[in-house]
Amino acid sequence: MGVADAEIRRRDDRGDARTGAEGEVLRMDVPSTRLEQLCRYLLQPAVAQDRLRLRDDRRVMLTLKSAWACGTRQLLFEPLELLA
Repeated sequence: MGVADAEIRRRDDRGDARTGAEGEVLRMDVPSTRLEQLCRYLLQPAVAQDRLRLRDDRRVMLTLKSAWACGTRQLLFEPLELLA
């Protein structure tokens, strides 16, 4: 069962729920194991730390997991560019 398959139910009673755009109350029924997997996935860094390297000129080099079709294997960023 994927996260997109989570069942959303409208509820009239009060409880652990979220309010929808039209004011109705929504609740997602997701098993705790799937919720934990989703949280772990969302907390993963966007880039693996072992592929980043700070160079002497203070720029950041990112080594790609696999080479692009044009042969590029590394990308060079200013620190703020990488964060943007």
